Amino acid sequence: MRIILTGKSGVGKSTLQQWIHENMGMPKLILTTTRSPRFGEKDGKDFIFVSANHYSSAMRKDLFPIHTIFKDNFYGCHTNDFTENCVAVLEALMVKQAQDFFADTVVFKLELPEEVRIARLTERGTIITSQDEERYDNVHVNFALSTEGTRLDVFNEFKMLLSKIPHPLLT
Repeated sequence: MRIILTGKSGVGKSTLQQWIHENMGMPKLILTTTRSPRFGEKDGKDFIFVSANHYSSAMRKDLFPIHTIFKDNFYGCHTNDFTENCVAVLEALMVKQAQDFFADTVVFKLELPEEVRIARLTERGTIITSQDEERYDNVHVNFALSTEGTRLDVFNEFKMLLSKIPHPLLT
């Protein structure tokens, strides 16, 4: 089973991914990107940060069949990196691409009240665009998960939703 976490910027996707990795032992899918690291992000741990030239060269070689561009930055991963029993944070377009490649994807769309999300984004200095607002409208998801409340509440809700999926790792 490949778990995909998706949703608008600032809803807690990376936080939940890290919790799943630490508490359930699922490896994190690490995307390659051309964007600059945010404060505290580590190359090879949070993303693989590369130049636009390096990324373009990899795309010409078809190394990133799962890919997108967002806010003038490229994001991609090779299907070989998206292993079974892995958790990924993917942009909307990448979700569809992953679903086309793998039948065992389970998609969680994380949601948060807009005023809370905007406050989080403002605190970290992220600029909100209409592109960010619209890109998740047509994503096919298995579960919607509110990330409002304490982290423990969110993690418990995630575990409850996950328990509804028949899978040998979860029994």
